This record gives sequence, structure tokens and C-alpha cells, in this order.
Amino acid sequence: MADDETTSQEEQVVELGPAIAQLSDQSTDEDELSTKEQELLTTDQTKKVTVDPESGVVESVVAIAGPAALTPTRSNCSNNRPCWIGNVPSFNFGFAGTGTAKGTWPSRGAFNSRNRDARICWTTKISGPTICTSRMGHNTEYNFNGARNVTGKSVRLY
Repeated sequence: MADDETTSQEEQVVELGPAIAQLSDQSTDEDELSTKEQELLTTDQTKKVTVDPESGVVESVVAIAGPAALTPTRSNCSNNRPCWIGNVPSFNFGFAGTGTAKGTWPSRGAFNSRNRDARICWTTKISGPTICTSRMGHNTEYNFNGARNVTGKSVRLY
């Protein structure tokens, strides 16, 4: 096989990979997919797409279980888990999974995103407004400057 053929095959794979929606526009034999499969192909739902490797035509689309739901774990901020850090004597809360966890985590001193992008929300008063960050990058720590009345309300991990 010539080098030119190898390069163009590699470029084709790269072109097909990035976006399911783009793939569906270019390489789907819509007559062979059910309406349900066509709709699923363009959603954000976790799915398995089977493609003919020779033509790039989408042969089937099946919904599959997504990543584990986001769950808080008391006192477990190990293994690079994003973490609501509690003021002493409050517990830390680590988070594993993907998605949004809502709760009431009183007496927070900081939040560290560790190896994940995250968005957090908190309040400083029982009936006060909820304040939320924008999406923060990896290894970002929000420090609440010694405040003892910060209550964590939600964590979203991307």
C-alpha cells in the first residue's frame, strides 16, 4: 500500500470521529436506521454507534448506560477526587462520577476541582441567594476566605 493511501485513510478516520452529528449528516443511510435510531444519533445521550468500516455508513444506534452518576463520599478526597473541603470539625466530601450532585454540605471552607472541570453552587444564608461559579478548569481551588457560614448546594463535574 502506498504512503498516500495510508495517509488518506488515516485522515478519513479522523474526519469521521469527532462529532456524531456530523457523522450522521455525512455517512448515514437513513433508510436503514429506524426513526428512534436517527433521533438518538443526534442527542447527547450515551450511545453505541456501529459503523461500516469500509463505507462509514452508520448501521445501528443503541442507547447504553452512561458514566456512573455523580456521588458524594464523606471524608474521601483521595485519588484526585474533586472535593468540598470542610472547616474543622466538618467532614470533607469527595465526588466520583459525572453529572450533578445536589445536597447540603454546611461549613465549607473551599472547593478543589483537582483533575476535573467543575461548577459549584453555594449559599451563605439559610434563605439567601444561591451563588454559582462558571465552569472551572482542572486544579482550581475556590477558597471562601475563612467564612464559616458557606453551605455547598451542588457540584457538577464534566
